Amino acid sequence: QLREIDVVSQFTAIDGSSLMEDPTLSVVNTPSAAHRQIWLNTRRGLFEDRRLRQAVAWAMDRSTALSDIAGGRGALGNDHPVRSGLGSMPFFDPGAIGQRSHDIDRAAGLVADAGAQSTTTVLRTNELPDARALAEIVARSVRDVGLTVEVESEPGDTFYRDTWCPIDEEGRGGCVGSAEFGIIEYEHQALPDVAIGRGFVTDGAWNASNYSNPDLDRLFVQYQRSVDLEDQRRSIGQIQAILWSDVPAIVPYFGTLKVLRTSAMPSRTSLKVGSRRPVIAFLISSVTL
Repeated sequence: QLREIDVVSQFTAIDGSSLMEDPTLSVVNTPSAAHRQIWLNTRRGLFEDRRLRQAVAWAMDRSTALSDIAGGRGALGNDHPVRSGLGSMPFFDPGAIGQRSHDIDRAAGLVADAGAQSTTTVLRTNELPDARALAEIVARSVRDVGLTVEVESEPGDTFYRDTWCPIDEEGRGGCVGSAEFGIIEYEHQALPDVAIGRGFVTDGAWNASNYSNPDLDRLFVQYQRSVDLEDQRRSIGQIQAILWSDVPAIVPYFGTLKVLRTSAMPSRTSLKVGSRRPVIAFLISSVTL
């Protein structure tokens, strides 16, 4: 309100909705691989059944999530962490799988096949506004396919310590005790190595889905050892297809890296060397989606 800040970095469309509507401010959106990941525990609880994981994926209203949470700035996700259109990710294989659609009938059929109609489950998240908003969209998305989702949000320290990848009594980390169903944020990474290696490889440090697939493990090693782009793309394409089919997690959309600046903050091309006016920046500490 005092107009004393020149730059705001790392904010969400929900956090900064009023700022983004201010005609005196401009927002720079840069495509990124940042995303929210909805994990489904593959080793215990309701989502041991792959049909139910697939049901949630087909029921997911990705377009609404992208428009309502990311302000329409970003790209639809397809249940793997490799985003298309990023120069740093030439490994993306556009022919590996088709884009998953919003298919209520297909989702309802999978729930019926699993005999899980009228089943209730709990979706856990932290208290960040965009995480809670995504959780509510998930709950609405599955309502018509026979599943009831109750959303529970927790303070960040509790969520990361006890819900996502709990630390045991001896102080050891890992995800063996992770919740059955939850939402976690992944910041932008220039390469898919972290999201795949920690999030989906067997016993990965962030593998809240407790997912294990020897074929994926092998393909990931193969990708990392290869020095040929086509070989890397082939391995990543097969990983895309495996994650799409097994659905240990849902990636509904990818966001953008948002930077907001005032008219007082010159663009890079117009910034003059030797300018004595200080630039005042403000960082909102939340995931960039």
